[in-house]
Amino acid sequence: MNFVKGSKTEPPTKQNSAEEADWVRELPDELDVCIAQRDFDAAVDLLFEGTYTIKILLSITREIFCLGRDYLNECSDAALVQEVKEKLDLKQDQLTDKLCKELKILSDKYLQGGPKSTRKAVMLLVRLGKASQACDLYLKNRAATMKHAIRELKEDKWRQYNLQSESNMHRFVQEMKDIGISIEDMVCERSLRGPNATEDRCWLWLTGQVCHFVRCIMPFVYDIAYLRVKNFIPFCDESFTNVWKTELEYLERSGTTVDQ
Repeated sequence: MNFVKGSKTEPPTKQNSAEEADWVRELPDELDVCIAQRDFDAAVDLLFEGTYTIKILLSITREIFCLGRDYLNECSDAALVQEVKEKLDLKQDQLTDKLCKELKILSDKYLQGGPKSTRKAVMLLVRLGKASQACDLYLKNRAATMKHAIRELKEDKWRQYNLQSESNMHRFVQEMKDIGISIEDMVCERSLRGPNATEDRCWLWLTGQVCHFVRCIMPFVYDIAYLRVKNFIPFCDESFTNVWKTELEYLERSGTTVDQ
């Protein structure tokens, strides 16, 4: 309902004004339904639309003021609009509280929602004018998520791989393929049985520690490659060498042997 002075748009009629008033009257109930159904996007849209409509009915915009005092008395019920405005303020507080709860960490052992729901809650809080609160909750949420991921890695304790059986070895080779590491040619040999049949026979035994090291070293290698610019090449090479040196020293101390 934008009415620009001097435009060809006709001013609203009594019927349109009555329809607006009826819609505003039912708006708090519609917001309750959206919040109960966790449809926060629709709730925020309704809240903004309702606030805009109330501003029009309260004649605080210049365009409506130009329509004249007599028309305003006919098209709006000040008591009704004020009552609905107070209800919308209350619904906005409720909606803000719900969105904040979406970002709050209730337990260190359980994280609710994921990155997508987190981003949505942050964007809606920003639309509601709670940018600083959204930023604070988002940073706390991300910190808790990272701590949870690290704790899961520690609790997993790099479970040992029993690769002495061929079936387990085949599964490990496939897992390495999934992350872009092909070791099939080094640990398996193919033999023929019959005219068209082939069989992969795995003959290398690896410890779980070595398997985990391979998984960890690959992202590190990719990161080092991005950092190897002119000023950082010596530092990157030294860091990479130290990682391999540490792992090889560990293997030497542990006395692990490779059986064929």
